[in-house]
Amino acid sequence: MGAVAGDTLVVGDFRNNRVSMVHPQSGFIRSFRANESSGFGFTRGVLTDGTVLRGGGIVFGGDEELASGFQRDDVTYELTDPEGALLMNLGSFPGPEMQVDVGEGFVSAMSVPFSRNTVAEAAVDRVILGTNDDFTLREYSPTGDLIRIIRNLDAVRPVTEAMLDAVFEERIADADNDDEVRRLRSARAEQRTPETLPAFQSV
Repeated sequence: MGAVAGDTLVVGDFRNNRVSMVHPQSGFIRSFRANESSGFGFTRGVLTDGTVLRGGGIVFGGDEELASGFQRDDVTYELTDPEGALLMNLGSFPGPEMQVDVGEGFVSAMSVPFSRNTVAEAAVDRVILGTNDDFTLREYSPTGDLIRIIRNLDAVRPVTEAMLDAVFEERIADADNDDEVRRLRSARAEQRTPETLPAFQSV
């Protein structure tokens, strides 16, 4: 996920909610179980001082009964020190736009076409968070202080029917069987889709 203190690597294991430090010569250094507040605990990046950016994980349904349909939950981002201690909770941001299908004994989730989300990046001594519903980037210091906000209000473009048709025709062409084709055609008719394209995909 990133490097710190020269060539020491920081590796995130989101399923076990654990962050590990590994050196290319001496091997494993240490690991810690991360704070539970950021959902599935994705490790997003590491700053040169060892500060770790984590968050953006989704726990479907939370304490409420999960239902089929469009879902967009908030996700949390946080900064921890190299030992795993929480330094700063950066707050909650809109998560990915998903179409959820709940049946007897199963739950499936699929990103809707042109799904919008919060994009996170850690670089040198800055953390960048941006929700791509519009072009708004928030720049934070390693201590979690907001340094500046960057906006470009002209970056948003509408989603057209032709764009949607192209996405679903590509998915249908890759379908494995007729049942999947029928499901995709039904989704095209019923699925809720964002009105605008993501303003950006990465920072």
